[in-house]
Order: sequence, then structure tokens, then C-alpha cells
Amino acid sequence: MNWHIALTEPGKDRIAAEALRNRGYLVYRPLAPCRLSCGGNHQHIRWVSMMPGYLPVIDAIGDQWRQLRNTSGIRTHKCLLPGCGGYATLSDTAIARIRHVEQELASVSLDDPRVDFSMGQSVRIADGLIKGIIENLDDREKAVVKIMLLSRPMLVKIRYDELKAVEATG
Repeated sequence: MNWHIALTEPGKDRIAAEALRNRGYLVYRPLAPCRLSCGGNHQHIRWVSMMPGYLPVIDAIGDQWRQLRNTSGIRTHKCLLPGCGGYATLSDTAIARIRHVEQELASVSLDDPRVDFSMGQSVRIADGLIKGIIENLDDREKAVVKIMLLSRPMLVKIRYDELKAVEATG
């Protein structure tokens, strides 16, 4: 079975998915966790669309997409993603891969210190002036950070709780 890709209005993925389901369409809206800071040390997770602006959908009601244009949250002009000689589609295999990624993202724990950092991010050691760039986050306990020591680049493993993000300037 092929999934077509409905185009949503900006920021209306959730509304469009609900409206399409209410009209009988089969809809898949993959979600990913997004960590948000609420000031101070307060943080929470908000689930956001993995593919903002795009919703895989199957015409389960067989109406040839007639109701799609009039659905809340769906673009009224070009409501399906165009492809070669028709509309672009995703196979069940592609949807299964997206589901797998979604499940992996959902399994990331808030207690995992790695979620605070990203590859290539500038950091500094909390109790000092040494700065570096994160090179590897594979270890759950320590990050591999590239620092300059005696004018030479050096890779060191540093515990996550000893690192602070460097604010971007400019």
C-alpha cells in the first residue's frame, strides 16, 4: 500500500491529522521528543512532528482526495506533494523505517545526560577555562571532547556533568 503525502499549513500538523482521521482517512503523524527550557533548571519534553508540513495519508474512504482540500489544517492549493507524473508516495517499507526512528527517539531517557549536548557543540569544562568541541557522544558516561593543549588538538573523555555549553556570540 502506498502512502500519499498531504501538505499542511505551517504549524497545523496536529489539527490536520485529527481532521483527516475524523473524515475517515488513514493518517500517520510521526512524533519526536523536543526538550524545552522553561527558565532556570526547569525543563520538559514536548512532542513535535518529525516531518513538519507533511503527513503520510491513505485514502481509506476511496473518495479520490475530494475531502482533502476542505480539511482544516491542509493547504487548499497543492494539498498533496507532487511527484513524477502524479503525486509522491511512500511505501509501507519507508513508513516502517520512519516508525523505527520514531521509536528510537521515544526511547531516549530524560535522565540520559547526552540529550543536553550535540555533536560539534562548543563546550567548556565547568571548573576551568578550557574549551573544546564535542566529537563523540557514544558513551553514556563521558563525551569525547577535542581541546587544544600546548597548541595541539587532543581528544579527551570528560564526564557530562563536568561540561557546560558555551553560549554562541555574535
